Amino acid sequence: MRFPMHVTTKRLVESGTHSKAEILARLDLWADRYGFARSADDAEDFIYVRGSHWHALYTFDIRKVPTQVRIRMLNDDLGTCVCTMTCGSWLQISTYGDEKRLSDELDLLAACLQGAFSPAARPAETRIAPERDRHTGSQDIQS
Repeated sequence: MRFPMHVTTKRLVESGTHSKAEILARLDLWADRYGFARSADDAEDFIYVRGSHWHALYTFDIRKVPTQVRIRMLNDDLGTCVCTMTCGSWLQISTYGDEKRLSDELDLLAACLQGAFSPAARPAETRIAPERDRHTGSQDIQS
């Protein structure tokens, strides 16, 4: 255990797209799904935040501890992004599994950047058309 808590993990993610708009759309979907809010971006990074120091006082849930995510797009053929996730609070004690949990959170971000959560990546829903002559209302029951 360490006090105060400060855990950082970093990863290169190949997004497969060069479009800043597409990356931002994927990040917005990820942020909405996992409780992050977009913060003021700096010159080169997209920044997202989640959590509060006050929540860190009484929880061991890493999702409530202040977390900052920085995503920087590189200019290459693979649409590579450098993702850095930092979690910590001066009111929190770092526990054994925190690094693994933060790494799992970064896995979700990587999957999103690669398009796993986009509507195009989801399999098409098969919808069965109802039969037109099928009677299903109670008024159609014959005695």
